[in-house]
Amino acid sequence: MQRLSLVALGLMLFAAASVSDSPAAERPLTNSSVESSPFGATQQGESVELYTLKNRNGFTAKVITYGAIIESLEVPDKAGHFTNVNANCASLADYEKKSPCFGAVIGRYANRIAHAEFVLDGQKIALPHNAGPHHIHGGRGFHQRVWKAEPLRAADFVGVKLTYVARDGEEG
Repeated sequence: MQRLSLVALGLMLFAAASVSDSPAAERPLTNSSVESSPFGATQQGESVELYTLKNRNGFTAKVITYGAIIESLEVPDKAGHFTNVNANCASLADYEKKSPCFGAVIGRYANRIAHAEFVLDGQKIALPHNAGPHHIHGGRGFHQRVWKAEPLRAADFVGVKLTYVARDGEEG
């Protein structure tokens, strides 16, 4: 079994953008938040959540549990107007059917394995063909899985920890 954990995005990254002169460790993130809301259900009926992380400066990140996808990242332009700078899809159905993996965690590996086979410790391993004669991203990869989420809050950051447990032998 392989356990994958990812702190998808902690808004501590944005603490440096503060207008205050005091060190980040001395500035509690008042008005920072991490909230969850339903995002929909997969074709298999799995519930998907949307986590919205916001820091005191208005920087906002939205992460969905399907594919551990960074759904949007809202930052100010030079005039101070916040806008999403992340490519995304309009719906969960679009992420399932049309997405070229926008903002997702790719795995078990990225790219393709030619002819859907490789040699490990002298033994030939055959994988399912899922991209013509090849195998790509580990079959139904991590970008197509629903991850467990745990909101994170501390004095100096907010975030979300995403975890997915891959069963031994999953996808070959």
